[in-house]
This record gives sequence, structure tokens and C-alpha cells, in this order.
Amino acid sequence: MLKEAKIITFPTPQAVVGPMLPKTLDTLSNEALCKLRDEIAEELKTRAESLRRTIDQLVGPTSSPNTEYRGRPKKGYKVAPKYKGPHGEKWSGRGKTPRWLTAAMSEGKQLNDFLIGGSKKNDVSGARH
Repeated sequence: MLKEAKIITFPTPQAVVGPMLPKTLDTLSNEALCKLRDEIAEELKTRAESLRRTIDQLVGPTSSPNTEYRGRPKKGYKVAPKYKGPHGEKWSGRGKTPRWLTAAMSEGKQLNDFLIGGSKKNDVSGARH
């Protein structure tokens, strides 16, 4: 009942030693090492682009890092204050209710009394009929 497992083999990398790559790097000058580094970076970039094209052909286009959707703003994003207290305290309306507002509401005031830039009392826009 057991199926035979397929064995996947990958080609083994072969050491390439030619005019571009010396056997030891100890004998190269700093300038030659920098040139070699740049050549390797360019080769890696070329191979990565080739692999991206192959992947695009197989599964469809992939998004590049510059056009990728970034989602929500980062944590700690500042928002404008929505409420202002009697002593100039401000609250955005997010997070835990501040002590000054809790104390004022326990004295009988309404949240709408502290709105910034909105009509405070006799606001009929939110009333249900």
C-alpha cells in the first residue's frame, strides 16, 4: 500500500576557477578584491533577474518591493485630538479614557461637551426620530 518515494537530485555545484577567480584570495590587492566583489554582485543581480523572470512565467507576475502594498500605518501613528478638557488636556478618542474625562463624566458631563470644533449642546444631527 505504500507508494515509492521519489528522489529528487540537484546538480552539484562545480568549482569554477578561471582567469576571473584565482585559487586564493590572499594574493589579491584590495583594489582587485573590490573589483571582484563588484563583478560578483553584478552576476548575482543578473541571476536574480533571470530567476524572477522564470518565476513570473511559471506562476504569474510577482510584485516588486517598490509597488508592494504596505498595509496599515505603523504602530504609534499620531492622530488629531478629538476632545479637549477644561485645562487644555487633549485626547484623540482612542485608547483608555483619560482621568480628566472620566472625572468630568462622573460629575454628569457628556462626552460631546468636550468635542473640539463641533457643536457641543443641542446637537440634533445624531438624534434619532
